[in-house]
Amino acid sequence: MRIEVEKRGTRADYDEMLSVMNRYQKIVRNPQTKVGGYTKGLILYLIYIVLALAMTLCFYLQERSLFFAVAAGMMVLMLGFAMVLLIRVNKRISGYMNDKGKKIFEMDADGISYSDEGKTYLVKWENVAAVVINRKTVCFIPKEQTGVVIALMTEHADQIIEGLREYGKESLLSDNRSMYGK
Repeated sequence: MRIEVEKRGTRADYDEMLSVMNRYQKIVRNPQTKVGGYTKGLILYLIYIVLALAMTLCFYLQERSLFFAVAAGMMVLMLGFAMVLLIRVNKRISGYMNDKGKKIFEMDADGISYSDEGKTYLVKWENVAAVVINRKTVCFIPKEQTGVVIALMTEHADQIIEGLREYGKESLLSDNRSMYGK
């Protein structure tokens, strides 16, 4: 089975893909894990840090304690780290969205391959822990964390399910689309 991917995904598609990669170990243990947007989680984290920093500064102004000064300094560092992480994630998503090359996904009796601008990633079936279909992405999750997560958009889900059945690998499938509602 061969799928030629010419259409680029949306920002939300790539955000979900990064979320799957970030929650790799949890998904390997339980493929029925619901994933959300990676950026949304980072923004919530930033909001919590800003609120905690504001509270800490209020306590510091009231008490003039070294403890609150150190706590505020640590929160400023955490805020800076989260901002850098958010900027890097946005740059990565923009890089995915600006990539104009044609991608080729192939599935056969030996495993799967994904070709992207001269690079080919091969994953044998014995190295695939799960094939997870989420709201926006279909991800092939490797057993080893050193492996590559191969992701396609859900518009190809039916073809992938058909291919898994054809090669007797439907036991790897975890279709989580019903978890997200409409």
